[in-house]
Amino acid sequence: MERLLVEKAMMGPGWIDISNYTEVTAKQSYCDYEFSVDMERMRNLTYNTSITQNPPPVRMLVLNVLTTLNEKKENEICMISTLYNPACSLSNPSTDQKDLHRLCMFTKPCGGTLPFDIKDQLNRRGLADIVLTAGNEKALLSLFLAKIHKYEPDIIVRCGIGGSVVECSPATRAARVRFPAD
Repeated sequence: MERLLVEKAMMGPGWIDISNYTEVTAKQSYCDYEFSVDMERMRNLTYNTSITQNPPPVRMLVLNVLTTLNEKKENEICMISTLYNPACSLSNPSTDQKDLHRLCMFTKPCGGTLPFDIKDQLNRRGLADIVLTAGNEKALLSLFLAKIHKYEPDIIVRCGIGGSVVECSPATRAARVRFPAD
C-alpha cells in the first residue's frame, strides 16, 4: 500500500481507477469481492483527483474498552461499549441518531461481583437489548467477536485509549486467554 501511495503520488482525496484486473478464485479475506492486479508495472492503476463524487458510505464501529487489573497484575477487559453506524458518510456529519446502534457488553471485574438482579434491572429500564452481560472475560470477548462478525465494519475507531493500548486490545486479550482463532 505504501508503494502504491508513493509511486502514484496519491495525496489528498481522490479515486483510483483500476483496469485489467482478474477476480480471485481462492479468496484470502472475508471481503465480498477480491481482485488481483499486476502491481509490478502499475499500468493498470490511475489516480484521479478530478472526480468530485462523494465517497460511498462506510460501516463504522466506534468502541471503548474498559479494563481492570487481575490477580496477575495484568489488564483484563471488563466492558466493551460500541456505537455502530451502518451508513457513515465520510464527507458529511452523521446527524440521524436513529441509524446508530448502541451496545454495551460487560462482565464482573476481577475479584468483584455484579448485582444479583442485574438482568431484572436492565429489563425494567428497557436496556436488555442494549446492555448485555457475560460470565467472564472470555465470554465477553466471544460476544464482542460475534457482534463484529455480524456488523462487518469497514472502519473501527477506538475511543478512550490510555497508556496501555496494545496489551488491552480485544485481539491481544483474546490471544492471551487462548481464544480460538477461527
